Amino acid sequence: MKRFLFSVVLIALFVGCAENAAGYVATIIYLDAAADPGGDGASWVSARRSFDAALAVAHPGDEIRVAAGVYSRPGGSTDPVLEMIDGVDIVGGFGGPSVIDGRGECVHVVEGASNAVLDGFTITGGNARYDWPDYNGGGMNNVDVRGLVVKNCIFIENHTNRRGGGVYNNYSKVRLVGCDFFNNTAEVRGGGLCNHSSVARIERCRFIGNQVTSSEYGGPDQGKGGAIHSINNSRVVIVNCEFQNNVAPLGWPDVFTDSTSEETWRTGRGHILVTCQARGHVLVTCPRNERRSP
Repeated sequence: MKRFLFSVVLIALFVGCAENAAGYVATIIYLDAAADPGGDGASWVSARRSFDAALAVAHPGDEIRVAAGVYSRPGGSTDPVLEMIDGVDIVGGFGGPSVIDGRGECVHVVEGASNAVLDGFTITGGNARYDWPDYNGGGMNNVDVRGLVVKNCIFIENHTNRRGGGVYNNYSKVRLVGCDFFNNTAEVRGGGLCNHSSVARIERCRFIGNQVTSSEYGGPDQGKGGAIHSINNSRVVIVNCEFQNNVAPLGWPDVFTDSTSEETWRTGRGHILVTCQARGHVLVTCPRNERRSP
């Protein structure tokens, strides 16, 4: 009899835990920098005022909706304005532009997370200027993340002392869709974007006016890749992207890939898909007249 009762209790506990896990209902959390203090985030009227406050009540599966406005850290702080958490989507642009501004003080404006979406933001004012690991990824720094999607974002006027002025992907798997990279700078590699030991798919993005500013650090493959630089066994797919006026002092102003990495270029022409592939400095296949970096 005791064994029977014990078994019933175990079954009841198991069923209860399963129901709690399966029964969680994803929540929309509202964020507005202009909201009154003390909001619970349940509506625009009672919106939370900062990313930290909204993320404090978020769980995997939730979505944070962000009103128009400028979001930044208090003066003097070098911490990211937004530190994403796994499984939480963050969507901006409600009522107008949502700007995340590092004001030239934040080392990284945004830090990415796994199985999450960042959608509809302007990200600016990142300044990754310190020693390792704080010299990469001025606009957005993605380290050891998987399943991250960044879409409809503008990365503009971010800077790094080393790699990835706009975005730095390190041992990560990231998809970028419909993003603009304008006037970002890196002193060593990848003014707009740098991929290190990462898998990246880059679709319908524009890279305009990004630059690598120095060729004085030495070492192989530095001073190249004004828009995109991929290194150390990265795998990158570039689909229907635009490159204009990017600069690198040692060549490859648009895209550079080291000898361990691989790119695939796809450009839609009507209903025809044209593919270019590159390994290191050598084009493997590329249809005639396809525009490439030198």
